[in-house]
Amino acid sequence: MSCLCNLPATPPIFPCYRLGWCLPFTLSLWVGRKPHSPVRPAEHLITYRRKGPFKPMKKLFPLAMFPLLFACNEGDAANAAAAPVAIDDHDRCHICGMMITKYPGPKGQLFLKGTESVPKFCSSRDMFNFALQTENQRQITAMYVHDAASTDWESPSDSHFIDAKTAYYVYGTSKKAVMGPAVAPFSTLEAAEKFANEYGGRVLDFQDITLELLADSK
Repeated sequence: MSCLCNLPATPPIFPCYRLGWCLPFTLSLWVGRKPHSPVRPAEHLITYRRKGPFKPMKKLFPLAMFPLLFACNEGDAANAAAAPVAIDDHDRCHICGMMITKYPGPKGQLFLKGTESVPKFCSSRDMFNFALQTENQRQITAMYVHDAASTDWESPSDSHFIDAKTAYYVYGTSKKAVMGPAVAPFSTLEAAEKFANEYGGRVLDFQDITLELLADSK
């Protein structure tokens, strides 16, 4: 019977049953030892196995962060891509189905989660009627309206879209629009106040536009 303190270069076949050892345990002693070194005590091997699995985790942790970083970059790219698009002569209003460019007044458009389609509207009023619906609010990622101070009222230019959430609005003006009283957007408070003094109406913030306000004026 050979002594286990000098294990051979290849695994032993099976130790004596009198020692109460089994083949897997003997193999673990053989695999765990260094070449030309005495076998480590079983207690040391158990401690080594407890500490061992945690070392690779330190190396794997940075790798585990890559999917999160990639997801963040995708989100940033999606937000950067949400820029206003031109309204084509054949585009129809997402609410009423009318040809958008046939009618005067500022138009609107918005972007929704999970789709590349861009709903467009024949008036900023129609856009709000859609955007303020409870089921739609959580899906909107960006909203744009024409700046009435920078473009022609009768035929707004798509190069003058502004962020709807930071705009000021004049409601109840004498200027003609479509689908009810106009909700005229402006990029600055001064421009909105000047328009209201000339054409009537009251100046409102984005938060002041509600479904109740739009319904009362029909």
